[in-house]
Amino acid sequence: MTKGQTKTSTRKAGPRGLELLGDPAMGRPRLGPTAPVDMFRALRLIGVMEGLDDTLGKDSSALVHNSGKYLGYGLGQAILDATGRDLGKYVDALANKLRELGVGILSVPELRLEDDFLKVRVDECITCAGMPPIGKVICHFEAGFVAGVLEVFLGGGRKCRVREVKCWAQGDKTCEFDVQIR
Repeated sequence: MTKGQTKTSTRKAGPRGLELLGDPAMGRPRLGPTAPVDMFRALRLIGVMEGLDDTLGKDSSALVHNSGKYLGYGLGQAILDATGRDLGKYVDALANKLRELGVGILSVPELRLEDDFLKVRVDECITCAGMPPIGKVICHFEAGFVAGVLEVFLGGGRKCRVREVKCWAQGDKTCEFDVQIR
């Protein structure tokens, strides 16, 4: 590169789809397509969160939140393509997929469209359900994921601010997210 040139990214514009997941059953004929929750948590909470915190020298929750948002965009678009803009069908399809994948049991216990507000609940969260309380919320990836799937459904550049208000790691028995649509 000469002075004044900038490096161009080879990454496609916009979030990648779920095609990057490939076929784990085909690639893992002896181990199978699933892994234990404790291995997932070791990778996610220790390997990623602690590693990022150590590398960045600060809390990495915003980076993990944005990673979740990109996954939400990919899965959200696939579900939107299958269901259209019917909110009930969209949420049902999303809840079914998350349950099928063992991520958690998703529900929407509160929906106030007139206030652009909803509450999303995830029972049996893969990240934290059953772990000892550590006094803080830790499901930053899931918060970003919720933002991503909702932003895809809303379309038109509308954004969502998602804040985790309950978390098993905080001593609650579920994870809940307050969503404000902007």
